[in-house]
Amino acid sequence: MLAPWYSDVAQVTVKGLDSGSGLVFVSKGASLHNLGISNFNTALILSGKGNIADNNYISNSSKPLIVSGNENILVNNCVNCSSSNSDFSVETGIFVSGNKNIIGGSGVGNEIKNTLISGITVDYGVENTLLNNLITETERPIIHDNAGNNYYQAPTNTLGTQYDSYATITGNAQTGDLIQVFQSSYYGDACLAFVTEVICAGDQFTVTIPQEFIKPDANTYFVLTATSVQGNTSILSAPVKVGNFTIQCFVTNVNNEGKGSLRAAVTCVNNAASFSSPADIIFQLSEPDNVINVQGYGFTIFNGFGVRINPDGADVRIETDDNTFSGFSIPVSNVEISDLTFANFNTAIHSFGSTGKITNNTFQNNKVSVSINSSQKIDIVGNKFLSGGVGLWLNYGSASVLNNSFGSNQQTIMGAAIIAENSNNFVLTDNIFANIQASAEDTLKGESVILKSTDNAVLSQNIFTSGINSTPIISAYGLTNSQFVSNNFSSSKVGLYLNNSINNTVYNNSFTFVTDRVIELVSSDAIKLSQNTNTGLVTDGKSINLHYNEAVQSNKGKVPPVFDYATYKQGHLILRGTAIQNDIVEVFITNAQGIDLVTYLGEAKANRLGKFEFWYKVGLHDVNDFNFKATASSIADYGINSMITSEPSESFNPQIKICYVTSNSDDDVKGTLRYNIGLANKDECHVMLFDIADASKIIEPKFDLPEITAKLLTIDATSQSGYSYLSPAVKVTDKKNLDNAFVVNSEGVIAIHGLEMEGFEKPDKNHKC
Repeated sequence: MLAPWYSDVAQVTVKGLDSGSGLVFVSKGASLHNLGISNFNTALILSGKGNIADNNYISNSSKPLIVSGNENILVNNCVNCSSSNSDFSVETGIFVSGNKNIIGGSGVGNEIKNTLISGITVDYGVENTLLNNLITETERPIIHDNAGNNYYQAPTNTLGTQYDSYATITGNAQTGDLIQVFQSSYYGDACLAFVTEVICAGDQFTVTIPQEFIKPDANTYFVLTATSVQGNTSILSAPVKVGNFTIQCFVTNVNNEGKGSLRAAVTCVNNAASFSSPADIIFQLSEPDNVINVQGYGFTIFNGFGVRINPDGADVRIETDDNTFSGFSIPVSNVEISDLTFANFNTAIHSFGSTGKITNNTFQNNKVSVSINSSQKIDIVGNKFLSGGVGLWLNYGSASVLNNSFGSNQQTIMGAAIIAENSNNFVLTDNIFANIQASAEDTLKGESVILKSTDNAVLSQNIFTSGINSTPIISAYGLTNSQFVSNNFSSSKVGLYLNNSINNTVYNNSFTFVTDRVIELVSSDAIKLSQNTNTGLVTDGKSINLHYNEAVQSNKGKVPPVFDYATYKQGHLILRGTAIQNDIVEVFITNAQGIDLVTYLGEAKANRLGKFEFWYKVGLHDVNDFNFKATASSIADYGINSMITSEPSESFNPQIKICYVTSNSDDDVKGTLRYNIGLANKDECHVMLFDIADASKIIEPKFDLPEITAKLLTIDATSQSGYSYLSPAVKVTDKKNLDNAFVVNSEGVIAIHGLEMEGFEKPDKNHKC
């Protein structure tokens, strides 16, 4: 290994003009030792034979060392060592065009730094031996031009394997080749340190790498040369990865290209695929304003073995002044992009791999922020889509979109927040949408979500605040087998619009300040609408619009239920009505105007006669304070889990009139049973309750009670204090040999509950019922 000889050996430096040559050796057998040569155009030329140049220090010269002669020896020289990437650089450190020259040897290799084209170039010459040379800060350490060194082949099929205390590299070469191993960078663009060497005994070799060169959990790469028995040294092999580490690719500046740039890091990531290795892009930016301005074209990631791009807490903004190209194009799987800001791109991220994650990024003023074409789910989580065009455009793909925000009170998304077309298994959960407006070209109308030809979508627990009142918050065309569950919609003329859609469920959603049509179905069928509530409809607005009485009705024009009447019993308002046999009837409280479905109360099932009964616990004096509406759902033709739901019924107010039996007297006075039957027959009492304070609760009619001709009457003695099922509290007793306690002569609905009747030949008689 090369020692830093120039640090403790006194030298004489020959300093010249940058337009001329320094030293030229045309002789044989000359030696040049311990000399500094700098500031020439060409510092040293060995055009003779058998010359030796060792321990020399060559700097600040455009062409440091040219070997055009034969059988010269160069060892322990330091070429351009004083320069760094920001200082003087040259095209080629050592240029060899002669034959049988020795450039470096065992323990005495040369050191070459900071060259633009190569460290060593062999041009035309053959049998030039290049050993132990350390070459850094260059694009290509060794180049063969014009059949230099007969284009001798580097080791092939190389493979690194790590064990507990050592590692090996295996590969193929020619019999007798000297295989030298150097520690390198991921790019294979450097010979950082000489590691070891071995002679290839056959066409295969195995070389052992000492543990000191293996760095756990860090990038560890090696490059190899092969030198034939004739002395031809090859170029470097492809870099060999040793260990199971994730390859680290670093961004150290905000330049558009070059070493340390994001573009170079993406190249590093893609090269990692040759090792079947995952890769991380790591940002090491120290500027307070870390803005990477991308010019010319964007980045394409080809490594499908796992790529992570995350600044890990640093504030990094990736933007462009040219919005004609994409920021990142990703045709592979397993790519994660997190915690970055993207601005001004045509498409900030375009993914068409099968899996990946886009998390916690911020998007501003992109024509499309994220475009997905994927056969499996891409996770879109925790991002902020603040402004620009479409936030997420999903086409022939799938995505899980969770906990993102689209638009804000201060910034606007123009066109649509999300478009999902021809997709499957699309999940949209716990997202916030605000200030979505029509595009300038008016091609997109400002929907929060547009779904087209989409299957098995689930949209749940999202908050939608439309930015434009004339557009549906969600528009769906050709939607199948999908669900809208527990979302909050507000501030629009139309909430949810389904067109030509089949077999979907809209459940437990809340719509506020949706003024015209809360849920609108056009040419759609098997749409189950359940427990959805709304407020804010205008007078002619509709909670559900199936387009009744039009040429094409949705949900087969499902007929809504009808409330027939209401009564009261045991602390419950009882709503009775008519629907289709086995219909599921959902009951809602509506507002005073009878427009909105304000509160969902529950459901009842219509019997074989199409009659339903719904009990609602409410105080007696409050029964008429509520208006009710109901929808009816029945099984559709698409299977037992498919339902069709009607529009809401007409608004219904119970308008129950209540009277009380407060006396056991049989006089025809207020508070008696006889008097209250008369009220009922005049439609002034619908529910007769009992609250007799006397100790005796026995009523003895002196003569026949009036026939009951009322259309609606419930005589409910279960309301009397002390009532029990086995021991009624109120008794009607015959002491006058009367035939009947009650005679019903009505085609209405008459019910008698909770009385004990004693002594009558026939306790009740029905002429009509």
